[in-house]
Amino acid sequence: MELYIIRYGKRGDSKYLCDAKTLVHPRIMDNLVRRYGFPFWFHLISKMQTFHRGASKSLFYWTLMMEYRGLSRFGRFLQAVCHVGMDVRTYDRWRKSEVDKYSKLLTELSTFILL
Repeated sequence: MELYIIRYGKRGDSKYLCDAKTLVHPRIMDNLVRRYGFPFWFHLISKMQTFHRGASKSLFYWTLMMEYRGLSRFGRFLQAVCHVGMDVRTYDRWRKSEVDKYSKLLTELSTFILL
């Protein structure tokens, strides 16, 4: 994450990490993680997708999390057009499959608990 902050972070944060001779103070590191955590993971997942097209599962879970936080279908479409997200139909198919698996697991657990 430090390299991401040095390359893409604000000038002050980047300079602080470059000038740090020892370990960064934990409170400052917590602030940096809070500020750059989501952009770092999004950058990592989208770049991993461009390197290896088969590495789509992490991008799927990222999009699922963003959908939970309010990403619309049109937002997913824009991500796909900009090549930082899955195709909308592929995402819908994978989501349906995962929801079906989860529903089946819950049914099995509830049956097991009731017995």
